Amino acid sequence: STPTPMPLPTATQTLTPTATPVPNSPPTLIVLEFDDFTVKSEQDLIREVRPDEEIDVLLRANDEDDNLSHLILRDRRGDEVASLECLESQLSQCTGRLKITAPDRSDKTVEFSAVAVDRRQAESAPILLTIITKKKSAGGGGGGGGGGGSSSSKSTPTPAPPLVWLEKGQTTVGGTISLALSINKVPNGLSGFELIVTVKDPTIATISAVAFPPEFGVFTHALLFPPFSEVRLFAANISQVDPVVLALITFEGLNQGVTSIEVSDNTALGIQDGSSNIMNVSITNGELTVP
Repeated sequence: STPTPMPLPTATQTLTPTATPVPNSPPTLIVLEFDDFTVKSEQDLIREVRPDEEIDVLLRANDEDDNLSHLILRDRRGDEVASLECLESQLSQCTGRLKITAPDRSDKTVEFSAVAVDRRQAESAPILLTIITKKKSAGGGGGGGGGGGSSSSKSTPTPAPPLVWLEKGQTTVGGTISLALSINKVPNGLSGFELIVTVKDPTIATISAVAFPPEFGVFTHALLFPPFSEVRLFAANISQVDPVVLALITFEGLNQGVTSIEVSDNTALGIQDGSSNIMNVSITNGELTVP
């Protein structure tokens, strides 16, 4: 079904970035989550898991040349164990979740490397991920009451909240580019949202159009505020599972420069799960370059 027309100026809505060619350079890569926990230091790249456990790795790559190709996990021999192809809308920034399986024996240490590859086969610097398999501790140790009860030698980190992010992109003066606003996981479903997207420097770029995924149906709406630097996005009565592209937002370059594009869920509705409860999310803003 066709989404409700938006009250926005007419603009070409395309997923193909209109970037100015630049000399090729390798992409850069970061690990956002490992085993469903936020990565804040190198120590977070080492995880103790149960044998045969399936482990998620959330990666984000950036490429100033706008030609990202794949996110890849390799074993120590260099063999590919998991990969994700970047979409046409993700040529400058590609975020994806890959899965690997721990060894089927306990007390094993296995290393993987994460890399991003562009379409000219240039690779990012590898990031080492280490998995250590441990037997699930036998519970209940009866004996003795008081003294022997050191409960666990390792505290369990708090699972990372869902991540909402807007892609980074590049366009020319007078050109347009559509960037995806996405959420990486909605474990309890997604029923609706109200978000605000703002171009911080409207002298560099403006918002010219918005498109929602067709599967959202007719309960979607976008309000654009002059000077066309802020748009409020609404969606209701939707039923989605992760990952989800929330909207495609088209930007037009006005003058040379770089501007951040901020995303806010500080609204009445926020982002709501399948039971219409407001979710606590982490937000990564976008960025637009007009060379």
